[in-house]
Amino acid sequence: MPAQPDPDLPVQKRMAEFIYQNYPQKLTLGEVAQAGGVCKSKCCQIFKKYLHKTPGEFLMAYRLQAAARLLRSTGQPITEIAYACGFNSPSYFSESFLKEHGRTPRAFRSMQQS
Repeated sequence: MPAQPDPDLPVQKRMAEFIYQNYPQKLTLGEVAQAGGVCKSKCCQIFKKYLHKTPGEFLMAYRLQAAARLLRSTGQPITEIAYACGFNSPSYFSESFLKEHGRTPRAFRSMQQS
């Protein structure tokens, strides 16, 4: 008997895709869950099951990944990058970036250029 496909997998993909497309905006758990057609608690369960992160952690990781890409590939000011990647505060962006990458956005950019 063939294994049944997991019905949560396409739901998870829809929710992740929603985050990829909307990460610069303020997103709520309800909006992410709605993108997958599930309630908030099911949304959290699915993220934990497949990605081992909460939806918020996944969003933050993606925003920081997008910021690192922009720091590497553009000369855009760091403050603009912070706002473009969905951060409301450049200082919170710098703090979060430092935690994730082990260096500030400015140090990350100068290391990439040398």
